[in-house]
Amino acid sequence: MKSVHGHSIKKGRRIGLVGICCFALLGTAVIPGVRGVRAQEILIGNTTENMTENTTENTTENTTENTTEKPTENTTENTTENTTENITENITENTTEEAALPDDMTIIGFILTEPVSLEVTRGTAVGEVRKALPRELKAMNRSGNTVEVPVSWKAPEDDYTDEMGMDLYTMESVYEYGPWTFTAEVDPAYSYSGEAVTAQVSLPDCREVDSFCGICRDGLLLQASVGVNEKVDLSAFHTTGAMMKDGGYRNVPITFAGEFDSSVPGRYLLSVEVGGGYTDAPKAYIEIDVKDDR
Repeated sequence: MKSVHGHSIKKGRRIGLVGICCFALLGTAVIPGVRGVRAQEILIGNTTENMTENTTENTTENTTENTTEKPTENTTENTTENTTENITENITENTTEEAALPDDMTIIGFILTEPVSLEVTRGTAVGEVRKALPRELKAMNRSGNTVEVPVSWKAPEDDYTDEMGMDLYTMESVYEYGPWTFTAEVDPAYSYSGEAVTAQVSLPDCREVDSFCGICRDGLLLQASVGVNEKVDLSAFHTTGAMMKDGGYRNVPITFAGEFDSSVPGRYLLSVEVGGGYTDAPKAYIEIDVKDDR
């Protein structure tokens, strides 16, 4: 399968890849030396806190205990010992934490020029959809360099996904047109905690009506019986279900043509007219029987 950005892909199962990329960088500034500043802030914050706490605690404790015997010696000794110990402990702790997240493997944002979208034909398996979506996304790491980050794509789910044993795309794409939101999952080798990149997957629109759902003999779509002068609001019946020629389902807009007078008993036949740009609709009608039950 050969992909060309911005154009459809047609080979075997026709899968069109429409564009790769959208998103603006997350609002994190990349400043030379920012890592050193962060380390210094952590060091200063923790060192000051522990120095104050331990200096006060140990100075008071040892001064009280040894007031009679060498107050100056013990106060100085314990203050120096505990301050040095806590400084060393915090330097080691924070240095280790920073080293665990290398700048070149920490992603601060993805660089996308347009939304990630994909158009597929009906019946395309979810595995094929994942393969057709981008396998790498351009991003910026904490060092300020642009890198290509490997990603995989998670299909949409809802409360019934586990019960049905399939994802939303697989369930709904049998008759619907989407779009469905697939979510990019960053390769575990990289660290990223920002907003997830998503892709919109859809099927090409179809406006050719194959048949109306629920149609009866000779194109009869609806049959009703009302009394004389009974109010009939035909505008309430403004859409009907229809199967498209590509196998999909749509609620198509309809209106009625023909004469109808609820004050005069009789059998009225009104033809169904389809709007909304839909074509090739079969002939259909509704029947309203006005009865005089007085």
